[in-house]
Amino acid sequence: LRKHNFVLARETNSLGFENSFQMFTHDSALLKAAEVMLIQANLGRAKNYLTELAVRERSAEDFFFRNPAIWRQHTCGFQENVYYSYPLMHAYAAQLRGGEPLLLPGAAQAYEHERDAAKLGEIAKVVMFRSSAYTSYLKRQPLPTKVVVTPDTASFSRELRRPERD
Repeated sequence: LRKHNFVLARETNSLGFENSFQMFTHDSALLKAAEVMLIQANLGRAKNYLTELAVRERSAEDFFFRNPAIWRQHTCGFQENVYYSYPLMHAYAAQLRGGEPLLLPGAAQAYEHERDAAKLGEIAKVVMFRSSAYTSYLKRQPLPTKVVVTPDTASFSRELRRPERD
């Protein structure tokens, strides 16, 4: 927490973190990176996602809103994009502190928010693993994590089964 100004839960998945546990301290570079890569980028993704859904709904009789199984698959995919934003935040915070530049997919130069903000929504359609945050930065600077006890990710279903107390 002192070194990176944030900590996530450690997990045994391929990226080594879980975002159900987070601690942040005040750091202007990290707050800017969180605002851009977690909030603004995902709002752009959501807008593009919903726009695409609306277009598909008008053009297809078998649109997946009408099919709950397909809808769940697409919703899960969108939620995973939010999860994959944490390495982007980590790498962008390092860039803001004067470190290695963050290159978004297809970009030849470091991300610059004033110039590239409009691209954040467009990269909703791009697999974020192609950014330099995944291809190089995380290999040298893994996300800061801590072993913590976190609830099962299926906690919603557990809540539905929880016995009521008097």
